[in-house]
Amino acid sequence: KSRLDPVRRTRILAAVSAFVPGADETGQGSADIQAMDQAAQDFRTGETALRALAVLGPGGPAGADPVALRHALADLDRVSLHDEARALAFEAITAALLGGEPHV
Repeated sequence: KSRLDPVRRTRILAAVSAFVPGADETGQGSADIQAMDQAAQDFRTGETALRALAVLGPGGPAGADPVALRHALADLDRVSLHDEARALAFEAITAALLGGEPHV
């Protein structure tokens, strides 16, 4: 019932769903997302973090594609970078609520 446009609502839902147990989407998305998912599954923390930054793109979490955002947050959380994942989720949600034009 929010007055947010669909892009902003989708980004918020993606950020929140990344931390919901059982909402795993591993194997879906681009080759880069799949490689990041695999790095997280193998608990390669550094590689997962670097791939997450690349997948989020130059706009960071505020401008990331919702699928990429959801995977990046879930994968960072999976490799025990909980605080970092939540900080990025906070940035994405805040940008969606308060930011200017959404990036797609």
